[in-house]
Amino acid sequence: SIGGVLWTNELARLIKTDMINRNIDITDFDQLYGEKVEEKKIMLSVQDSIEISVEDENGYKQDIEISRKRFDLQTEGLKLQCKEVVKRLMNKAKKTFDDIDKIVLVGGSSNMPQIKEMFLDFPGKDDKVVIYKPSEAIARGAVLFAKRNGEQSDDAALGPNIREISSHSYGIEVYEDDAADTTQIKNIIFKGDEFVGGRIYATLDRAISPKSNKIKHKMFLKIYESNFCKGEVPDDL
Repeated sequence: SIGGVLWTNELARLIKTDMINRNIDITDFDQLYGEKVEEKKIMLSVQDSIEISVEDENGYKQDIEISRKRFDLQTEGLKLQCKEVVKRLMNKAKKTFDDIDKIVLVGGSSNMPQIKEMFLDFPGKDDKVVIYKPSEAIARGAVLFAKRNGEQSDDAALGPNIREISSHSYGIEVYEDDAADTTQIKNIIFKGDEFVGGRIYATLDRAISPKSNKIKHKMFLKIYESNFCKGEVPDDL
């Protein structure tokens, strides 16, 4: 089967190759960087390149850069496999692209430019490819299914219970005079928090105050987005 995880694996392969070339251990790669690689793959859909920070044996951070061009070359074989799947499907249905009004791409991987470009090689596909919030396709389908079942039932409890929630956690990181030992993490919005009236209402859990006793000092603020959930400690912002 073909799925987005295969593209993620290929990006991980590229990063591992560069790490090996720099003599950086990759033994615990999946545990340390697995989630980060998935996020970087998504970013490559809208950026020309990505950087991922890895740690060498001495504890120093090193940045690995992967360009979209290099990633596309690495995954060219997967693109061809997708093309063959489409060909088999069309042949089995005994259809051509002239018989199809629109091609709706669903799933997060549809955001990758090379997936849409794949259809350009097929005749009769002129402006037929549609991408509309592909990452939400399954969720939207589930909502429509629940709504339909609720409308067909006399039991109101079977109707849809739809909530809009935050997909990430957001907050600020505070530190003084560029000193790591003064860092404070302040979470404002947590992953899974519910939107009310199109907004999430949140406040700081406690005030931000300097950790040092110096009269004159600088405080630095960073806005961050992370995948950690409420109760977890963020280790990658």
